[in-house]
Amino acid sequence: MARTFGDDYRKTQVMDHKSTRDGIKSTYLFFYNLSPNLPINLNVLHVIGVTPSHLKTRKRLFWRGDVVATKVQPESEQRDFIIENLDADISELRPLEEFLRATYQKGGDSYLEWHFHGPTSSLLGAPKSYWGTNAAEKEENFLLDLNELRCAIGRPPLPRPVHMKSYSERAVTLYTAFKSAFRLRRKVTGPTKLPPELERRIFETCALESPEVCTVLVLVARRVHVWIDPILIATVCIMEDFESKRWDRLECLLAKLTNGKPVEYYAQNIKNLAILGFFQIEAINRILAICTGVENLVLSASARGFVDFFENSQAGRNLRRLSINLGAVSPQFGSTPNFYPPCFANLTHLHLWDEDDDWSTYAGWETLTSLTHLAFACSGPPEQVMQVMQTLPTVRYVALDIPQYDWERGARGKGDFWNLVEREVERRLEEGSVD
Repeated sequence: MARTFGDDYRKTQVMDHKSTRDGIKSTYLFFYNLSPNLPINLNVLHVIGVTPSHLKTRKRLFWRGDVVATKVQPESEQRDFIIENLDADISELRPLEEFLRATYQKGGDSYLEWHFHGPTSSLLGAPKSYWGTNAAEKEENFLLDLNELRCAIGRPPLPRPVHMKSYSERAVTLYTAFKSAFRLRRKVTGPTKLPPELERRIFETCALESPEVCTVLVLVARRVHVWIDPILIATVCIMEDFESKRWDRLECLLAKLTNGKPVEYYAQNIKNLAILGFFQIEAINRILAICTGVENLVLSASARGFVDFFENSQAGRNLRRLSINLGAVSPQFGSTPNFYPPCFANLTHLHLWDEDDDWSTYAGWETLTSLTHLAFACSGPPEQVMQVMQTLPTVRYVALDIPQYDWERGARGKGDFWNLVEREVERRLEEGSVD
């Protein structure tokens, strides 16, 4: 079960994971730093449940996107207390933010300070005790493994990826460790140190929290590609925007959809699709013919001719959210827009971008029996809005003058205008200002 601690400024997600390997039961704590601003100090010694009184405790500094998987003692009674007290005093860290970023950029040692009990690493496995006949031998044994870990993860750090906004968002992840190891011509031999299901959870969590790193995660290994590619293609947003450099991605998407994989693969995994711009109708129809399992669809191009998708009885059965200029997809110029195609049957969210306010004349409103959220791009006469609402028995929210720009944010689970609408309605209901 995942638990999240902290606030909007710095936040950590912790998950318990139990695994049996070669007959041996192990318990892991899987930490993921969600903080967009500050690193978090993780007390490794306390987490693994070993606190020798004569050893000074050290903390490991890790950044947003950094994954820490540690073995814990199942019988540890203090585990919940340890989890809730992971991070350092925020008043101490905030003034140091810029300094910490600069130190990290230069490949400083701040995030590699472990005690003699040893680091926990996805490459080196569970922590080991560094005991010897004297203090010098203990330190020598510890430094040997610490230097090996530093070489494995690469120092100085790899150059900042162009899609990352700051070094505080850059992750020292399992991917970085593998890439650095191969760059240094070091061989990573033997089975993975983590159970496959835990390794998969680490990669999937990274991909879901930071979708921009999916394109590099799929390069780690074949098994990782199998895990991450469905996440990579789950949300596709193509827009004719030269500043975002997405204007040429329509052809790239077509090339990927026809790369030899079964059509069913894309029909099953592409859940959110937005095509925003003036693209050729033929190309868009080809894409929609493949992405028949899409659940959240946005079509904003004003040209007519999207009839292929709406006339295909096998397409759109999973469609739940639709944003569209309905007048632009009418089969014939001047014909009345309607909701009779099968793809409209299961809609729960509909956002009409039609510039006219004659929605009440559209045919088939009564067929939208599952619709709960309805939005219009422009305001219209109240009587027309009421006329439409009377034909929709399940509608709960109606919004006017709604923009298009936050679609991708909502598709990736980070909230969109509907979250604001729902909260506003709840607030008014509590205040008694809504009937």
